[in-house]
Amino acid sequence: MILPLVSELLGRVARRPAVEEAFESLRRSGGQVCLAGLTDSAKALLAPVAAAELGRPVMLLVESNQRAEALAEPLRWFYRAVTGKPGRRVVHLPAHDVLPYENRSPHAEISEERACALWRVAMGEADLLIAPVQAALWRMHEPQFYRGLARVVARDEPIEHEALIGFLRGAGYDKQTTCEMPGQYAVRGGIIDVFSPEAPQPVRIELLGDTIESIRAFDPNTQRSTNPVERATLLPLTEFLRRAEPDRADAHAPAGFYPGWEFRALLGEERNAVLFDLAAEPLLVLDEPELLEEAVAKYRARIEESFEKCEEPRAEAPGRYILSEEEWSLARELFPRLALEHLAMAHKGAAPLALRTQSTARYHGDVAAFMAEARGRLGAGEQVIVSAASTGELERLADICHEYELPYRLGELEENVTIARLAEEESGGNAP
Repeated sequence: MILPLVSELLGRVARRPAVEEAFESLRRSGGQVCLAGLTDSAKALLAPVAAAELGRPVMLLVESNQRAEALAEPLRWFYRAVTGKPGRRVVHLPAHDVLPYENRSPHAEISEERACALWRVAMGEADLLIAPVQAALWRMHEPQFYRGLARVVARDEPIEHEALIGFLRGAGYDKQTTCEMPGQYAVRGGIIDVFSPEAPQPVRIELLGDTIESIRAFDPNTQRSTNPVERATLLPLTEFLRRAEPDRADAHAPAGFYPGWEFRALLGEERNAVLFDLAAEPLLVLDEPELLEEAVAKYRARIEESFEKCEEPRAEAPGRYILSEEEWSLARELFPRLALEHLAMAHKGAAPLALRTQSTARYHGDVAAFMAEARGRLGAGEQVIVSAASTGELERLADICHEYELPYRLGELEENVTIARLAEEESGGNAP
């Protein structure tokens, strides 16, 4: 549980002069505004604060998959703390782990995460998306395509047996004799068992003719039904819908969905949108813009090199898959942008706004050193926030404060305070 005290104090960052000025500029004229002097955790805090204050979805672009994975959990924590909403509204969209010319299919886990993320964004179920900039370079379908990646089924809903089977097959589900793992389905006459990604349990959908008579959750180990449910969301495992087996000119190619078929299938589809079109008037948050442009240039070079080495005679140029430099520049300029930087870089136009932040020191178990710094900051009129991984750890910290005669409060808020420091985060480990 995140205490109201913590939520209130974290939300106050929106009232810092530099942040207020940045948000007001974005409301008034759009364009790009830069905030500098930020640590990684300050960036992870400002993204959900921007979403809450500006009332629009945020798309946070970072330089790599690794960077996105590292920031995803801090983003969810700060989002919950600032908004009080569930962390599932913070979505991670990874970039493809393979290139179109490598004759390899994307990793199954990455495909699943991408498909679910794109569906949530298109459905308006994501307030904050974090993605490597490489993912934003790809040409995309229109939003309605991604809205069709998942299907909600409800009791008494009319649906044809073959239509439901066709959806599951197209969405990447694997047919088995028994449904035991996420991504599987099984058919026994008019009963269809489905284990949707992210679902705690699979569901058993029983059809009477062309109507859903019942939906029940069941235990995948015993295969016994547990409780009835009114509706179930069947999430996709891939964004590449398997409408039919793709054609491959190579006579030696294996039958069926060969490695890399997903990228070949894209060439026969209209993709005139960009990632930013999937959300309603998003704010783009750019983590270190110069690093983003370097990452874009390296990614283009990798794809160009892969294309030049490709021996497939029917291979299409990279421009069929990713945006050109001009298209990429135009796509960004159509949306308001908040650039976040650690160090203030040279900019055309207005100078970056400064918000001074600093990382929390690592005390390595030195309680006396931590207490000395906390006492000094409190004496200077600052506010120290400490959160722990569990109630037990929090009680231990309270005992230590008592031993050192350091004043503290649990869940109480005094008005005349300022934010100075964020210490150990909820998930434990180093402070965000």
